[in-house]
Amino acid sequence: MRFRLSAIIALALLAVPAQASYTPTLNSAIFAGSTSGTVTLQATATAGTNTVTLPAQTGTVALIFSGATSSLGGSALTAGTCSTTTATITGAASGMSVIATPTTYPGAGFYWQTYVSASNTVTVAVCAAVNGTPTASIYNIRAFQ
Repeated sequence: MRFRLSAIIALALLAVPAQASYTPTLNSAIFAGSTSGTVTLQATATAGTNTVTLPAQTGTVALIFSGATSSLGGSALTAGTCSTTTATITGAASGMSVIATPTTYPGAGFYWQTYVSASNTVTVAVCAAVNGTPTASIYNIRAFQ
C-alpha cells in the first residue's frame, strides 16, 4: 500500500486534538532521531500489516494549527448573502490553506467558506444559495502551509 508523504503527515497531525502536543516515538518503524535534534521519517515502515513506503524527499514538514469558532448560523439569510465569524488560530498567516468543518450540517442550500483574514485570525462564512436559515454550528478549523 503506498501513501503520499503529505497525506500521511496531514492525517497524523489532524488526529492530534487542539491544544495537545504529539511526541513521536523515536527510533520506531516510522520515526528516527533524537529528542534534541531533528526527526527523520523512515523511507519504508510497517504499520500493522501494511507496508508504508514514503517518497525520497527532503523539506519542511507542514505545520497545522487548529481551533474552533463560536456558533455560526441560526439566523435567516437571503440567497447570495453570508453570515461570518472569526476565530483566533495562533500561528495562522496570510496565504495558508484553511479547512473548516461544521459540527452540525448547516442544511441543504447552504455552504461555508474560510480563509486567514489577518495574522492569527481565521474567518468562516456560512452562505445561502437559497433563502433560508442555516442550522447553527461550531466550525472546527485547521490551517496549514
